[in-house]
Amino acid sequence: MALIVLILSMFGGCKKDKNCSTTVTERKIYGSNDVFNEYKVQQDLKFVRDKLIEVHPYVYNTVNKEKFYSEWNKIIESCTNSMTYDEVYFKILEGMKLINDMNTTAFYDAKTEKIPLYFTWKENGAWITKNVNYLNVGDEIIKIGNKSMYEILNEIQEIYPSKDEVDAMYFATSQIRNRYLLKKLGLIDSKGRVSVDVISSNNDEKIVMLNFAKAIDSDVKSKYKNVSYVVNNNGVAILRLNRCVNDENYRNTLQKFFNECFKNNVKYIALDLRKNVGGDISVLNEFLKFTDIKQYRTFDVKYRTSKEAKAEGFKNKLFRSTKVKIKHKEGNLYSGKLMVLVSSETRNEGKQIAVIFKENNIGKVISDCTGLYIDDFGKNIKFITPNTGIRFVVSTAVLKKPYYNKRDSNILRPDEYVRYKQKDIMDVKDTIIEWINTHH
Repeated sequence: MALIVLILSMFGGCKKDKNCSTTVTERKIYGSNDVFNEYKVQQDLKFVRDKLIEVHPYVYNTVNKEKFYSEWNKIIESCTNSMTYDEVYFKILEGMKLINDMNTTAFYDAKTEKIPLYFTWKENGAWITKNVNYLNVGDEIIKIGNKSMYEILNEIQEIYPSKDEVDAMYFATSQIRNRYLLKKLGLIDSKGRVSVDVISSNNDEKIVMLNFAKAIDSDVKSKYKNVSYVVNNNGVAILRLNRCVNDENYRNTLQKFFNECFKNNVKYIALDLRKNVGGDISVLNEFLKFTDIKQYRTFDVKYRTSKEAKAEGFKNKLFRSTKVKIKHKEGNLYSGKLMVLVSSETRNEGKQIAVIFKENNIGKVISDCTGLYIDDFGKNIKFITPNTGIRFVVSTAVLKKPYYNKRDSNILRPDEYVRYKQKDIMDVKDTIIEWINTHH
């Protein structure tokens, strides 16, 4: 019989904007149960619907637009009573699912509570990554509440814009600790707790009951630097890029990184994009200036013309996929092997860089996923609803990979798939880095 443990856990604004419908100096942050009347709810939903119709390339097609407008109106018309912040948020996501573009989504900003559940979800299992009382690193999660992980994955795919299970895993690991999603999934019991059913490395099963507590600052702030690196003495170097920001810090870091690579006779460089959230894709060109790569073909980017896109500086309608010739740095150029590391957390421009690596034969793609969906849409514009203050982003461009043709799969398949194991999680090993060090 499973061991049942009760854990009493203790965790310690819209400024004036051309795409914001309100001109107040501070955007109020509401609580999840704050209520909005029928008029305000419908006004917000119409605002989101209209921005999607005006901006998103999918809706530019007349047939798509008519169907989309009709389906959205059904959602709006279903809101005949006052609704909470949470209910409005999920209604917006319901409408966005009609496009199912992962880069077009809404963000949850309401004050919320979390459970102390820290885990990683790979294609072959979900494992605890932080010891919290009776939950131990390496424990495999079998169920949360009364649902299996497979059931949860399927339901998350129905809630969030996502193309496949890998996208759903990304949303789950980043959001499922929050009360609003646990409540939506029906995983909170009658006493306000969440049960987590795990199996330890010894095959012992236990059910741990987790209580909610308010999030603390260290819980919500990112712990990752934009860029950092490690140069090992075994001929392998890792450049970690978590956000694509082509600033002075990035360029100085690149210079130091390659200086150390030359000094230590590095033969293999891995560009680690496993936690990359996107940004400015020009970071790739800056990186390749230090290598002997002469050129590469870019993505085809076709903007939908709209006043919102023009206001954001997206004025050119079409950027054809072209070959970019690299203006190299003076001095030594790196001529060793290159590789790029990706995961389910690789997003937006980070994913595009990996696709460019693969399609231009710049270097191998290494991943703990058997495949990542290549984005159809991108180049987002930000908006805020007038009443609930819900932030959302809408894609304004169609993306096509460098060597696109209709017969191609739209999945980024890794050249090397590295499978995580329960023991790797228990030993706090970076399995992919271990693999690189072993195989090179």
